[in-house]
Amino acid sequence: MWYYFVAQCAYHFTRWFPKDSRGAVRITVILFSLTFIIPQIYVIKLDRSSRYCDEPLLNISVAGIVFTFAMAAFTFLFAIMEPVPWQLKIAFHFFGFGSLILGMVLFASTFALQSV
Repeated sequence: MWYYFVAQCAYHFTRWFPKDSRGAVRITVILFSLTFIIPQIYVIKLDRSSRYCDEPLLNISVAGIVFTFAMAAFTFLFAIMEPVPWQLKIAFHFFGFGSLILGMVLFASTFALQSV
């Protein structure tokens, strides 16, 4: 659920600053959220990542990248929009539930792996 956590923290962190001086904070928060995609793409590009495994870890990794892009989008929207529309807040909470499900699937898949 760290996808949900980062976007939620970005929302509250941006609101700590006065409205007239949030520009630099917004840019910093958005760039920080984009740095989460770099290690995930690096792992996907490794040759070891394409080896066969009984568990769908590559599929989960791709889903994680999709959720990271969604996290960056929510972070961008939360940092820029004032006030945030209620429809976006509801969509964000659905995203949080999907993030929870992805985390549970990742935990179960990793836990089910057998040591070789």
